[in-house]
Amino acid sequence: MVLGQRTPIAPIDLEAFEALGQSSIALFVLVFFLCFAVMFAIVWIGWWVTNRQGSVSPFTGHEMRRGEDLAYSAVQEVQKWLDSMADPDNPVLDIRRASVCRETGRIIPDSVNLFNVIKVDWGFLERRYPGRWVSWGSLSAVEKQKLKDCHESLDGFQVDESSSNPDPKAVDLYHMTLKPGPLYVDKASRVLMGWKVIPRTNLEVLVVQRPYRLPERLPTPAEKMVERDSISRRA
Repeated sequence: MVLGQRTPIAPIDLEAFEALGQSSIALFVLVFFLCFAVMFAIVWIGWWVTNRQGSVSPFTGHEMRRGEDLAYSAVQEVQKWLDSMADPDNPVLDIRRASVCRETGRIIPDSVNLFNVIKVDWGFLERRYPGRWVSWGSLSAVEKQKLKDCHESLDGFQVDESSSNPDPKAVDLYHMTLKPGPLYVDKASRVLMGWKVIPRTNLEVLVVQRPYRLPERLPTPAEKMVERDSISRRA
């Protein structure tokens, strides 16, 4: 190198510089989304742990338990009892998707979602069997007798004490926690749906019972008059 001679400056590789910039931007975006995903996961896990228990009992307002937490022997008693009914309206339960009221022992089917969170509201009656359900105690003596005439037996249902309030969710705590639980009626179809105790356990299941026959319709006063006139003319 000769003194006084200027060293030529190498040209800047713009393509390499641009590639480095693009790599840095891509890395920054990747790290940003990774941090966001981690933060979202932490928040979601915290929410899930906090809300995992889910809904409270519609009967007592206290914490529910999952059906899968029941003792194996108790679950077997429930399944055997339902299986013995051989009734499509009362199928064997998927205990993993059921929840249980701790105080009353009532099992509510299809009340644990895919996230293993208990979700229960008073819509469970409609989901169990469609109808306009009212409390047994809200019926008159005549209505009760007509229903008894439609059904072969009411054994196991709570017919001794029932709230006079027709709205199932507005029943007072005393009647709500009787054992077995309340009996509900759909007046239009005369279908009964009520809680029954599973033998050898403290558990209850919601049993649907359709009428085995419908009572004959009583003739109206006008029809009775026509019938009397017809008999008189024949005489």
